[in-house]
Amino acid sequence: MVVTADAMHTQVDTAEWIVGRGGHYLLTPLGNQKTLHRTLKALPWKNVPSTSWVDTGHERRVRRTVKAIEIPTWVDFPGSAPYP
Repeated sequence: MVVTADAMHTQVDTAEWIVGRGGHYLLTPLGNQKTLHRTLKALPWKNVPSTSWVDTGHERRVRRTVKAIEIPTWVDFPGSAPYP
């Protein structure tokens, strides 16, 4: 199971609940998790390949970009161990 959620749900309790039930997550840390956000922002994102696409709907056009890297072992958040 993979759970996706916005920044409001990027909480330690939420991540622990998901991981504790054998799940995985894709969460969006922003200002609500200042230390985690600062830590992740400092990673070398310029060197990471990305993929982009354009969504249209609700009378607007939005470009979405995704980058993914293996999380460093020193990031302290439930379930953030490197992918085996």
